[in-house]
Amino acid sequence: RSPSRGLGDVYKRQALTVSLTLQVAPSTLIALYLGGNAIGSNGLHALIAALHAAPSLETLWVANNQIDNNAAAAFEHLARADAGCMSLKHLAIQKNRMGDESLQALARAVSGGALPQLRWLYAGENEIGDEGVVALAAALEHGGCKQLRRLGLQHNLFGDAALGALGSALSAGAMPDGEFVYVLGNRFTPVGQAALSSGIAESEVQVHFGWPPPKTKSFLITPPDLLAPHDDEVYSQPASQPPTVKA
Repeated sequence: RSPSRGLGDVYKRQALTVSLTLQVAPSTLIALYLGGNAIGSNGLHALIAALHAAPSLETLWVANNQIDNNAAAAFEHLARADAGCMSLKHLAIQKNRMGDESLQALARAVSGGALPQLRWLYAGENEIGDEGVVALAAALEHGGCKQLRRLGLQHNLFGDAALGALGSALSAGAMPDGEFVYVLGNRFTPVGQAALSSGIAESEVQVHFGWPPPKTKSFLITPPDLLAPHDDEVYSQPASQPPTVKA
């Protein structure tokens, strides 16, 4: 297994260079961190189109990259049989400008069998409304991403309809090994919160509706966009100490 790779200062005009980096990367590449750049939707599309050359990739971190709703075309590519991503476990697309169209495209890919090993999906701090979350919930309910454990949707634009759909999906068996769902900072009411709470009544999933978070040692106190995953077990530390990861 090769060490993780991070590329800084990657801009739209360098999207082709980024995709070429993947195409010549060793097949053992397991993580690629590109957060805090400006690759945009074109850069994301170039990356996804090149993922077939990195069959062992487990982490793709493209948070905070000026990716807008044109990302839908990139996610549509995931549905292709030769798209790769079969080993991807962590996908971080938060802090961008993606909306319903993008999440609907991702949901269609998930429904078609893309991302079967995905465990963490972080899509918080975008512009996703009810339609996008309802589509994703339907994909999860019908068997997509059975390995999903953490779903980050915090600080978007959805409301009660989205929470109701998530509740229905979870009660029907979505995320059977689920740990956390983040929905804080959205436009739901107590009605939506009750619907989602009802959906997790028979599961181990904990929902972060707002502060304080659920009281458990394994809950990510550090927001998911600030901590790149290295393993599935992350333990919170006092605020004065950085998070540590279980070896």
